[in-house]
Parts: sequence; structure tokens; C-alpha cells
Amino acid sequence: MSEIIRVQRRRSFTVLDNRMIDEGGLSWEALGMMTYLLRKPDNWQVRLTDLVNYTKAGISKVRRIIKELDDAGYIKRRRICKPDGGFDWESTVYEFPEIASIDTNCTDSKSGDLTSPDSTKDVSPGSESSSTMIQSGGAAPVAEIVTPPVEKPALVLESPPVKKRRRRTPRTTDPRSSHRAIQAVKHLTKHYPKKSLYEKVIAVLGETPDKELLKQCWDAWDIRDYKPTSLVWLFEWYVAGGPPGKRKVIDPAFPRDEWVPVLAEVCRLDERISRNHDKLVTEGAELWSAGYTIEEVNRLYARDGWWYRDDWRGKKGQPPTPEDVQRTIKQAKKSMAVGSVFDGVTFMPTA
Repeated sequence: MSEIIRVQRRRSFTVLDNRMIDEGGLSWEALGMMTYLLRKPDNWQVRLTDLVNYTKAGISKVRRIIKELDDAGYIKRRRICKPDGGFDWESTVYEFPEIASIDTNCTDSKSGDLTSPDSTKDVSPGSESSSTMIQSGGAAPVAEIVTPPVEKPALVLESPPVKKRRRRTPRTTDPRSSHRAIQAVKHLTKHYPKKSLYEKVIAVLGETPDKELLKQCWDAWDIRDYKPTSLVWLFEWYVAGGPPGKRKVIDPAFPRDEWVPVLAEVCRLDERISRNHDKLVTEGAELWSAGYTIEEVNRLYARDGWWYRDDWRGKKGQPPTPEDVQRTIKQAKKSMAVGSVFDGVTFMPTA
């Protein structure tokens, strides 16, 4: 068993037509919005964003509720053209759909007309049970039920202002981007340098850039995995005549056809890739010029060699890079006893 406990009220309450609750066929959400709207003064205006901000409902849900009230006849919408060429929507809220069809230009009379301010007669059927008071606070004897005048709209809703789209200004092409120096850098790096560096790039490379030296500097920079957007390789290495430590031309006697396949197998690199091939040639030439042999490299860095037995990276199964081979081969040979034989290779001290 359930019951409803009421309190006496004199102020802070809202009068509603019971027909809206009993016969309106509205959802609970629509009834709640109508209660909120009818609580406001007749001349009170609110925007759609105000309804969204008042509750936790999103704008799509609020639009759906307004459409339900529009279809039921509680809200009449009207399209208004604005001076700037745009348009807006104005909505008039009615306490009951039948009121929307009543001529609001009625004249005042002494016989209880709806527009008469002195009239307290309820024009809807069931004078005593046709209205409901909703309390907001306070306590006092029950107040007299008075139907509000209908010649004024209960509420005027305005749609949020339509935002004007900004026109994008067309991009202007910098004429310096077609310069030979800028195009040479773009061809190597696959992107243009910063416009603030255009003048410096043009001053360094001039009208006829040395494309071979430029490619050598960029390849050395790229192999080291340095920041690709940096131009240190151009402003420093190119000006100095080449990358540091690699400015000497590789000895033509270097047997690259023998060294490159061995290093590629040890380091698990695909020598067909240009970047890998250049790296294998560069590091292989350094090892060859230092007096190391292919057999020593192959045995020390094979899967059962020193790298995978003693180096912490090899113990994790990580293959060496060509740079790792060059940096650690001296340590690898020292760890082996001088004159000892490992897989048929006799290790002797290097001069």
C-alpha cells in the first residue's frame, strides 16, 4: 500500500492543467519539460542551450523532446528571417493544445472572459479537478486555482545562433621554394626545410649544389638515425666537406664483394636495401683497414660465437649491428687467449 503526502501551500507553486497530465499522452520526459517551461513567467525567454544546461540530457535528446511537444500541439514553431540573411526558430509554448486554436485577440468582458484580468473562472472541464498545483517550497492554506491568461504565450524559445563559417584564406606559394638549393634538399629529405631557413640554405648551396657531396652527407646523417628535420648535416658537414670520420674516400682495393655478404649475414641485414648496403660497406672498410679478417668476424659474431656467449645483447638474442661489430671486435679478441684456436681460426694479436 502506498500513499501521497501533501502539504499546504500559498507561495512557490505552479498551476498546471490536469488534462495535460491525464489526456496529453506525453512521455515522462516531455511532462517534465512542460512543467519546467510553465513554471517560468509568460514573457520569459530561453534558448535551446539553456534547456541543455539545465539537465544532464544532451542537445539531441532535448531536440527530440521538443519535437514530441511540437507533434502533440504544445509547441508551435515559426521560422524567422534575420537581417543578415540567416534564419532562426521561434517557438510558442501552450498549456494545452486546444488553447493554440483559440483566437488570442479576444476582447475583455465582465462575464469571465479568458482575457479579463479580473476573471478567476476555470474554462476547462471539471472546474475543481482540472488543475494541479506543484509545490516548490513554503507552507500555507491551499490557494485558489486560477487558470492563467492564454492571450500571451507561456514561453518563447529561440534556437542557438548559427555560427558563420570562416572562409579559409588561400595559401600563397613562396617563390623561393622553386630554387635549386631548396629542391635539392627536398629531393633528399622528402620534405621542404623551414621557410625561416630558406635564405641560409640558398647561401650555403648556391645556384649549383654539389649533389654527390650533398647525398653523402645526408646518407651518413640518415644512417645514424639522427633527427630527420635537422639541417646540421647541411650547415656543418656539407660546409666541412663531408660527414665527420667518413670524409676519406673508401680504398678502391677494399674487397666489398667479400665483406658485405659476411657482415650482412652476421648482422641479419638485407644488403639489397641501399641504406643497409652503404652501412655494411662503410663499417666493413673500417674493419678491413684495421687488419681484421672475414674469418674472425664470421666466427666471433656467428650464432655460436663470442657475441652470443659473452655480450649482454647477444645473450638476449639480439644480433649485432655493423657499428657493434666495429666497436666490440677488439674486446672480443682480447677475451680470447692469444694463439688459441676457435672453430679452426687461430687468434693472433693485431698490430
